[in-house]
Amino acid sequence: MTSDAVKYTQPKLANSPFQHALGTNFIPSELEVDQIRAHLSPHEAELTRIESLIASLDTQRSQLASYILPHRALISSPRRIPPEILEQIFTACLPTERNAVMNAAEAPLLLGRICSSWRAIAFAAPRLWTSLHIPVEFVTTSRAKMTAMSEWLNRSDPYPLYLSIETTKANPRKVLDLLSRLSPRLSLLHVSGISATNFGLLANTHAPRLAEVSIHFAGAFNPYVPSTPTLLCSPVFQSTPNSLQRIITIAGRDLDALFPRNRFTWAHLTHLRLIDNTQSQGEEAYGSRSLSCNSLYRLLSNCPHLISLDVNATHLEPLSSRRDRIVVPTLQSLTIRLTHYARSSSETLAYLLCRLELPQLITLHLPSLHLEAEGLDFEFLMHISEFSPQLQDFELVTPAASFKSTLEEIQRLLHPNLRRLSLAVFSEHSNANEFDLFSTPNNILQDITPNTEDSDPFPGLETLEIRGGLKIADSAWLGYAEANLQYGTSLRRFSLSILGEAPKVISPLDGFRQRGLDVVVEYVGLGRKPTAWDGL
Repeated sequence: MTSDAVKYTQPKLANSPFQHALGTNFIPSELEVDQIRAHLSPHEAELTRIESLIASLDTQRSQLASYILPHRALISSPRRIPPEILEQIFTACLPTERNAVMNAAEAPLLLGRICSSWRAIAFAAPRLWTSLHIPVEFVTTSRAKMTAMSEWLNRSDPYPLYLSIETTKANPRKVLDLLSRLSPRLSLLHVSGISATNFGLLANTHAPRLAEVSIHFAGAFNPYVPSTPTLLCSPVFQSTPNSLQRIITIAGRDLDALFPRNRFTWAHLTHLRLIDNTQSQGEEAYGSRSLSCNSLYRLLSNCPHLISLDVNATHLEPLSSRRDRIVVPTLQSLTIRLTHYARSSSETLAYLLCRLELPQLITLHLPSLHLEAEGLDFEFLMHISEFSPQLQDFELVTPAASFKSTLEEIQRLLHPNLRRLSLAVFSEHSNANEFDLFSTPNNILQDITPNTEDSDPFPGLETLEIRGGLKIADSAWLGYAEANLQYGTSLRRFSLSILGEAPKVISPLDGFRQRGLDVVVEYVGLGRKPTAWDGL
């Protein structure tokens, strides 16, 4: 350090000989310019000296850092994570809402692009490679992609495989041939867009570990093709005596063709879901027939071990003739949805259900069965009460005008074991305010509101859902919720849709939840709000 640097004193603006001009619009003269330059000269020299020191120190810092950092990396926490823990972290990186895809920007492929060590761990962890979505048109465009898919699936050995296959116009033979070799490890298989012809490549697959299989067919089933009525008894749908119960989903058009006209026995079917795609496949579906009650009747008659049946159809063709009552001894869950409402379909469904004895039925979801206050509908409730005494979960639709009477009949006939009740309210009128129901909005829940500890109309009910919308005063549902808490009923969830605008003051829903009752209230608008143009 020089003697000049030692004598140097840090300047202060207050001591500047030009302090009076600083921060102003002062214009110095030529003499003053020379004086300012002379005044700044030692300070600029000191600044240059300091900047040189900083540059030298910065170089030293960089050299030290470049020496320290690689040594620190040797003792970093990620390096010391045991491989088995790292594998668990990798597993948590996998997608949860869908199968993994062959994309280098997503796990598990992304995990192999970090470093060679992580790549070795990822490629040696079979659990990371057990799921895969396979777009046939993508993987069959090159041999390299087919090889990559095969290597992916081989890495998962010996764990079960969870696969989804999307077929379009591409020939799926190569992919399905590979699956046939891996069939002993198949646990879940979803195939979409496959034709009935190409399904033959998959039909004879023996997969003893397959727990769930879903086939969404493109096009309609042809009843004149001999293999169509035997499709549901293909080996891929068959459960072996030592295998898990198999959940089967079939989607397509003209589902009636799947059921033989002659008597048959499908003892292997335990969980079945049928989806009628007649309306979802556009104009080409014109002329296709929806699922008929005859087919459902034959299905229930000839599947002695059926535990659950879920049907989604546009509407139901009626029974061709009067049928005898049948017993389905093992059925525990029945769901039938109709996407197009028709009074005839509702009557057909009610009649079909009156032909069934379901002694083990626990869940009955009929979100398309519209109960009326007269006729066959309440006979259906009486039938369910007599022949399905174990019913705990009931879901159906009721017109707003007969909501109270429907609720009263359910309470009278079905309440002993009922744990969940879901009612969807619908209107057949364009103007909701026309209903007498809405002119007395405060008494809708009055008949089922407990007023003493021993007066609970639904003593075992844990969940009550009223969807679609009722015009009901806040005081009515608040009173119902408060009464259930006050008298200690079993109700734990109360969900309600109310016609009208939400109030500005939020009701104390959190207070109900803290006391043990989950209350969910949704306000549904009555339609278009009035505008200034309505007054013209």
